[in-house]
Order: sequence, then structure tokens, then C-alpha cells
Amino acid sequence: MIHNVLQALCKDLNVFLKSRFGVQEELVVLSELMNMDGTVAISAENRMVCSLLSVEQERTNMNAPRINNKVLTNPPYNLNLYVLFSAFFAASNYLEALKALSYTIGFFQGKQVFTPANTPGLEPNIDKITIEIVNVDLKDMSNFWTALGAKHLPSMLFRIRMVSITSDMILEETPEIRTLDTQ
Repeated sequence: MIHNVLQALCKDLNVFLKSRFGVQEELVVLSELMNMDGTVAISAENRMVCSLLSVEQERTNMNAPRINNKVLTNPPYNLNLYVLFSAFFAASNYLEALKALSYTIGFFQGKQVFTPANTPGLEPNIDKITIEIVNVDLKDMSNFWTALGAKHLPSMLFRIRMVSITSDMILEETPEIRTLDTQ
């Protein structure tokens, strides 16, 4: 589910950026910024890199087990995804990096709600997801880049809200009630 959401968002953003820059090449890459050995994970420059940083459970919508069609199942996990969009451009293209970041922010400002109807590739079982900017102060941003093992890049952190994951594993089947005994 997480992979589908991020792939669909990247494809949608890629179409938008390609039209803004007037190019045919792919401009959005779904990838880590750094490999485990500390080398850069991106092979091509001049790209917007989408990286999943963190996943958290949305606790405001937690419910008790649910009965659906005479079957008891656990409620789905509703997740928030923290996704970083970084402009990975050559130092000589810094202005282009800022332009790509501005276009990316503009894209998500203009389209804050994603549904299967308005986003090709988004799985039909997803009702909707929303995107919002996460503000990070300078100290936390410095710690963040240090933890990633990367040099600072022009970037923006977004929260993708309410990706529901469920396996619909049956906990118990409830038999059908055929008669009532009032005594």
C-alpha cells in the first residue's frame, strides 16, 4: 500500500514537472538519498528525489474491532507518511533546484487531496489521501541531514495523511441469528 501511494504521487508529480520544465525525461525519483555504505543513491543529477522518512500511526481514528458481513476483523492501521522531496541538482544548477522545489510545493498546494479518480495509478481501495507541509526548525533540520548522512539539499517535508492498511484477517465469524428466544 505504501509503495503504491508513493509511486502514484511521484508519477503524478513527474507529469507536472515535465510539463513545467518542457522535457521528456523523468524528473522525479522514488529513492533513498544515501546508500547504506554512505554513497549517494541517485545515479542521475537534476532530479527531485522522493524519500520516505518516517511512518506513524494516526491515533485519532482508532476503533474497536469491527463486524462486517458477520465477520469480526481488526480495524485498519491508518498511517501518516513523512516524505521528503529533495532537489538533487548539480551545484551549477542551484537555481534550477530551487525552481524544481518551488514547482513541487506548488503542485502539492494545488492538489492537496488525491483519490483514485484524480490520480492515475492510485489503488481503488484508497478512499483519499491528503498532503500537508511539515515545518521543521533549523536545529531539527540540521540533525535530520546528519542522521541521513547527506549534505543539505533544497527540500520540503510533507505529511501524507491516512493511508489505511488492512489485511481483513478474520478474527471470528458470527453465526446468523435465525430465531429469538424471549424467555
